[in-house]
Amino acid sequence: MHGFSFGFELVFKADYTSVQGGYDQIDRIYGVNFAGFGSWSPISSGIFRKKEQAGYSAYGGVKGALSSNGLTKSMYLYLRVGNDTAWI
Repeated sequence: MHGFSFGFELVFKADYTSVQGGYDQIDRIYGVNFAGFGSWSPISSGIFRKKEQAGYSAYGGVKGALSSNGLTKSMYLYLRVGNDTAWI
């Protein structure tokens, strides 16, 4: 997964399983990398809901704090998996 915003880039890799007619799931989140202006402090990363549930997608990813020019913002990039599709 790849996200670019506010002069920084956040990238991670994910393995997931799409089950036609069943519940999709995220198997792992790995290879997190940050590049850009300022400093990055990870808050959380990994799988937050491993398996899709009725009405709720499985999701995982990375959340952190980006500090630059005296300002700090919470930023995140999440992968969602459900209904036999994946999106960010």
